[in-house]
Amino acid sequence: MLAAAQLKPTAALPPPLRDRAGRIRERFHLDALGRYREQDAESARAALADAVWNQRRIQVRYRRWAEPQEGERALDPYGLVLKAGVRYLVAAVDGAVRTYRVSSLLRLDVGEDGFERPDGFGPAAHWQDCLATYDARRLHRALTTASPRLAP
Repeated sequence: MLAAAQLKPTAALPPPLRDRAGRIRERFHLDALGRYREQDAESARAALADAVWNQRRIQVRYRRWAEPQEGERALDPYGLVLKAGVRYLVAAVDGAVRTYRVSSLLRLDVGEDGFERPDGFGPAAHWQDCLATYDARRLHRALTTASPRLAP
């Protein structure tokens, strides 16, 4: 099935590019998924993408790091981020934008209610902010673990 899907775009290329695409396929392979990672259920990915695209509020049950281990939330799904084979959901809950790992979603129900995305919101900018915040927290934790006097 994958081979058939690859043939269509390849057949549409002019002959010199078709030959080059074949040589590339013979020499390189991209496997974006990390090893030993939980994979998202195909049905959940499709339902989630549909909810993001059509701006439909969702109800999720998800696995958390903190106690209690499971939580439940109503979310406005703003977008999806794929980072090194791991999917993340960017969603608003109670007015705050948060990020959820899709493989941690235990249940997903797409509702009929819609929502309005904030003007100009994009998952790429939110993701960069998340990374910066995460790195700052990690550095602070490392410094306070090494010595409380080193913490900023």
